[in-house]
Amino acid sequence: NSVDIHNTVCRLSNSKSEDVFGISNFVLKKVTKEILYPLTIVINWMLSVGVYPQCLKTTVTVPVYKKGDKLNVNNYRPIALVPVVSKVIESLIKYQVECYFEHNHLLLSEQFGFRHNLSTVKAVENIVSYIINGFEDRKEISTLFLDLSKAFDIVPHSELIEKLNHYGLEDVELSLFGSYLSDRYQFVKISDQRSDLKRVTRGVPQGSVLGPFLFVVFINDLPKFLPNKCVLYADDTTLMYSSRLPELNLIMMNYMKERSYLWFTANSLRVNEDKSEDIIFSLGANSVNKSVKLLGLHLDSKLTWRTHTDALCTRLSRVIFLLKKLKT
Repeated sequence: NSVDIHNTVCRLSNSKSEDVFGISNFVLKKVTKEILYPLTIVINWMLSVGVYPQCLKTTVTVPVYKKGDKLNVNNYRPIALVPVVSKVIESLIKYQVECYFEHNHLLLSEQFGFRHNLSTVKAVENIVSYIINGFEDRKEISTLFLDLSKAFDIVPHSELIEKLNHYGLEDVELSLFGSYLSDRYQFVKISDQRSDLKRVTRGVPQGSVLGPFLFVVFINDLPKFLPNKCVLYADDTTLMYSSRLPELNLIMMNYMKERSYLWFTANSLRVNEDKSEDIIFSLGANSVNKSVKLLGLHLDSKLTWRTHTDALCTRLSRVIFLLKKLKT
């Protein structure tokens, strides 16, 4: 209803970044009262017939410089700006479909990404608890951290729709998501220059409200395919197995890796071997001293947190140095 739409608009940030129509969050919030009635009619019509407006399926991509050679495209981060009105509509849809999934317990407990009351902290806590429990039982914990290559960009639409149908969405609801994903376009904008429109045939929409949740739905069945501990945070996948027998650990981790790769291949996703890491957590005297970075935290093989505190001290020393320079 109009109250839900009004509240959704009010929750938008005050960003002045303009979409394909030259409209920003800031502008939309200023004219909410004037356009609320016709906007409510359009949204209700759209939800009733299962058709997403074509004009709201074009994304502006703005490259933002990170560091390094400015002539190297890899040194830019793409920022996708979806139509502001689309943000409002997507927020309303996401709330309803999220409630449906959570109420019916359709999302597995192994997934911590883009879910209400869950976070990177909860994901890391789950992983660390598993390691500590293993230590208490005098076990070694073999762990594999898998990184997916451009996972959000290559999700096949047909398979995603099939999975939504599998979870109970049908008729108008399924038609709406099919319409939302199909016939999407994007272009790159630098200053006043625009590239040609390019059709997007795969992936969940970048910069969208619905995109991350749709990816969570897409990867939701992965843990069912694996025989042991698995923790997901969006496209970050952690596989774990604990045993007192190093040989069994090796066998089981190779098996879990093989199973996960089969699932990724069947679902058209690719593992980035260069960014994937493995580590054995162990209190044994002969264990290899190694550390990995997971969701912003450095974990070392004995869980001493020394690597993490050293990294924090390095970052803080830089900040303190800058503060001293500002003071002088």
